[in-house]
This record gives sequence, C-alpha cells and structure tokens, in this order.
Amino acid sequence: MSAPAVAADYNTFDTANDRLKKSFGAWFWGSIMIATLLHFLVFFFFPQLTADDFSIVTTEIETIELPPEIDIPPPPQQIARYHPLAVVLRYI
Repeated sequence: MSAPAVAADYNTFDTANDRLKKSFGAWFWGSIMIATLLHFLVFFFFPQLTADDFSIVTTEIETIELPPEIDIPPPPQQIARYHPLAVVLRYI
C-alpha cells in the first residue's frame, strides 16, 4: 500500500468527535425549536398573575431620636515606608 492510499483510507474513517461535529447543527436547531415550543406552552398554560393592592395608610408620623454627635479623632500619622532599593542604595 502506498502512502497516499493509506492517507486516503485514514481520512475516510470518522471518529466520534467528527460525527459529533457533523451532527451539531441539527442538534442545535432542534433544541432551539423545542425550547421555544416549551416556553410558549408554559406561558400559554400558566395562570395570569396579578398584584394585590398593598397600600398602607398612616396618619401618624413617628420621629426617632438621633444619637449624640460623636467626635471623630484625626487619622493617625502616616508610617514612613522606604523602598527596599533605597535602603540598599543608601549604603553604596
């Protein structure tokens, strides 16, 4: 058997991955159609939802007492930080 004959024989053999890739379009569009049909059926047979009136009528206004004003201390001073190279270069 010559090399081209072996290559031609090898190319005619479909792996499971090749068969999956070839059938992907049919599976994809079939599943899109089924999903669309199921959505329409659910929307058609699902009962109509309505919201009840939950309005609340109040005539009293209640106030709350605010806590006393809190004195916030100033932020602490910044800690001096040195770059590691600055420490090394200082001794050179």
